Amino acid sequence: MKRVLMLPLILTLVFGVVIIQTKPSSRPVVKHFPLVEKEDIFQTAETSLSRNDETLSWKLLSRSYSPQYLRQDMSLLFLNGFLKGAMNEWKNNDREIKKITSFPLHQKDKGKWEAISFHHAEIHNDTIHSAYTLSEDTVYTGEGSPEQWEAATEKRIRKEWDRLLEHFNIDSEDYYEVPLTDVELLENRLSPLPEQTRKEIISRLWEGIYKEFVLPSLTSDDFRSVIPLLLLDRKQTHLLVLFTGEDKREQQLIQYYDGASSS
Repeated sequence: MKRVLMLPLILTLVFGVVIIQTKPSSRPVVKHFPLVEKEDIFQTAETSLSRNDETLSWKLLSRSYSPQYLRQDMSLLFLNGFLKGAMNEWKNNDREIKKITSFPLHQKDKGKWEAISFHHAEIHNDTIHSAYTLSEDTVYTGEGSPEQWEAATEKRIRKEWDRLLEHFNIDSEDYYEVPLTDVELLENRLSPLPEQTRKEIISRLWEGIYKEFVLPSLTSDDFRSVIPLLLLDRKQTHLLVLFTGEDKREQQLIQYYDGASSS
């Protein structure tokens, strides 16, 4: 069994991106295992954003009913459609993860703030299973109405998404578009599928997001992606994930709903 050494929390600000993680000797991974089907694992799960005139507070909280072999939460923060921060926290044989960070709001830090979190548990009994839940929050800063900031954000991300679609030569008519941050829309678009299939898809999706988006954002000095665009095949066979990685390199992930292929 691998022993994970937990060392002090660090916070860095790199090119305006807030990076929050606990520095370990080895980093566990978010791994999809067969999902728990009936038992409720999470007692609570919450992402919250709050602000005053000078400060933004970003809170990540989840609690399972009992300690689990591995509890791990990740959270992504976007400002006006582009990555502003990432949190990644884990504990062994524990039930609660809680992180609150606050940072000053500068004149340029105004608009629509969105945070989405993936709360995960790796459960070791006679066999290994996993469980997860999602949470999200939105807050607006600066002058202007929420409607104005929504329109401005949509314009910014639309331009970048169109560039990615063109780069990969994707016909958007073949897909439903879903921002990674819109949990309700994702669940709605997957609703024709059986419940357990939907859960498996989202679990595997976030396994890939962790490996290809969260980890690079935590280790790169130049990772300023647009909100990842999820493209759900209208024939219900697969989904694509488009985003910009380090140095604005175009990235595409594909996930088949039967779990046979994910990259």
